Amino acid sequence: MYRYVEKIVLLSGLSVCLLACDGAVLKNKEAVPKLCTGPWFDYVEAKVAVTDEHGHGPDIGGEEWRWVVERKLGIDESEDSSAFLSEAWCEYIQTRINK
Repeated sequence: MYRYVEKIVLLSGLSVCLLACDGAVLKNKEAVPKLCTGPWFDYVEAKVAVTDEHGHGPDIGGEEWRWVVERKLGIDESEDSSAFLSEAWCEYIQTRINK
């Protein structure tokens, strides 16, 4: 009976440790909004800074803004960036931001 209780205590302690460790990892990870949504465009804007501190610049999420995002991320015309208004473009940009 003592061994059974000892195992339960050990497993409980491990569970608490794993939950605490997982929580610490989650706190350090940055939450990325759903791609190609308004919050995601704001997230990209915060990372890439297309507009100036006064809000001057192309409309966030628009074609001109997307073109500037590519330029600021060092994507040139020789690279295969997907069509500006597609989900694939957003995925491509997110992978570049993650680098």
